[in-house]
Amino acid sequence: MKAKACWAIACAATVAACAGQDGRDPPSESEPTSTTSALDEALAKPGKVQPIYVLVNSAEDVCTPTAACGLARIRPVNERRRPELVRLDESGLSRQAIEQMAGAQDGTLVLRGVLARDDGERARLPTFTVLEAWRGMPGVEPSRQSAYVRVEMSAGHLFAQFLDEERRQPIREVSLASGVAPVGNGDWLASRVLGHYGLVAGTFDRETLEATQVFVHLPDVPGPCPMLIVRCEEGTVATYERDANHCLEPTGCVSRGICPMYIPACASGYTLASWASKPGGCAAFACDPAFVDMH
Repeated sequence: MKAKACWAIACAATVAACAGQDGRDPPSESEPTSTTSALDEALAKPGKVQPIYVLVNSAEDVCTPTAACGLARIRPVNERRRPELVRLDESGLSRQAIEQMAGAQDGTLVLRGVLARDDGERARLPTFTVLEAWRGMPGVEPSRQSAYVRVEMSAGHLFAQFLDEERRQPIREVSLASGVAPVGNGDWLASRVLGHYGLVAGTFDRETLEATQVFVHLPDVPGPCPMLIVRCEEGTVATYERDANHCLEPTGCVSRGICPMYIPACASGYTLASWASKPGGCAAFACDPAFVDMH
């Protein structure tokens, strides 16, 4: 594993204990794209389309704010083409999922849904009916060489399944670089990739999938967390550790030590969380994506 990586998802330690057909690399920037895309096929067969995965850009040039008119520009993942203007039908999503989509930067929303034209009238904008939604980490832009995949376990082996494609690539681990995982949130993000239907944009280095962006399935909420009451003797303080679901688990009572004054600054799009931790009851910190409901 490269030194720049902060977390590696590999279930010999993490996955194989919990959980190569094609083997080709994703298309390089110099390779031509196919003349017929998933989007073209969807438009050509109204009423007979399969769900596709798309990346979303705002439509501020024709409607501001976007949410007021329900327009967006989409393009299929793993394809290089200009985004198409569509109407978004989000009625199939939960209220909380829609709320967590709000304010997403261009390219940080992945939607799975069906694209069709009303009554087959090509003069009207197509409607994209959203079935599922994912949101990426704020301020993170995948490399242009990134493939969009979901990580799956089969017969004790990890695979990167390319979205809207038949091919999958065997891998040994997923590496989450420090630029992708928020401060103090590597375990949470790794758990979203493996156990919560997360998606990964990344490049391949032999048998390692180097994540350049991770998209969490919406809605994403902490827990469920147990309701625990900790009573400590006078002069001591209760300490905790936070698990991969953002639940605080008691770790005992300790005498308060001398704590550093350092408080990390979270990047735009993140909120700071803190809790008392061992050994001296000093604060531990994490930068949580602001779109995730922490309450």
